[in-house]
Amino acid sequence: MKFLQELRAHPVGSKLHLSIASGVTPFVGPDGTPLQNVTEFAKVLDFITILNYDIYTPSTHAIAGPNAPLFDECAPNRNGSATSAIQSWTGAGIPPDQLVLGAPSFGHSYRVSKADAYVNGTQTLAVFPPHNQTNIPTADPGESGWTDICGTVTLSDAFTFTQLRDSGFIDNRGEPRHSEGISYHLDDCSQTVGTLVECISIPDVF
Repeated sequence: MKFLQELRAHPVGSKLHLSIASGVTPFVGPDGTPLQNVTEFAKVLDFITILNYDIYTPSTHAIAGPNAPLFDECAPNRNGSATSAIQSWTGAGIPPDQLVLGAPSFGHSYRVSKADAYVNGTQTLAVFPPHNQTNIPTADPGESGWTDICGTVTLSDAFTFTQLRDSGFIDNRGEPRHSEGISYHLDDCSQTVGTLVECISIPDVF
């Protein structure tokens, strides 16, 4: 905070547009919980971009869940959503016109067994099913993943919009393609679409 205040007081800093990218809850305080009052940040920042994605990821959660939920009021674990993020930040003192909602153009992949993928043997996809955390599908490293300075390639579980489209999951508008062997389900709670193809579940396409 002191750095931002000093920057704003500087002749050059006073003319800059300053923004911060942050999570779905306000900055964490010394006690490890989100700050209840961040009004001082509103005085020195032009915008705060809320990163409303990676709410559920295969490596951090034992259940498959939406990448970027719109709502989370009825979720089994309230990890965050677009609406609760806006409520948290405005409740902590940031005016709504200083908030920018970041939305992803990718989806995470999960390996879900057939027994867990559907509700009680029906054709309805289960919401928040358990998944195999030791065997996570990875995307093409040409589109996802990264290479470190030693040349080691790390594959990613994230499928980009282009990969999802080219794989036949969605069309150019991001709408689900109802093809044989692919199941879809709209989760009324999060208002996101879950996709299942050959037991590879990709909740929340975009």
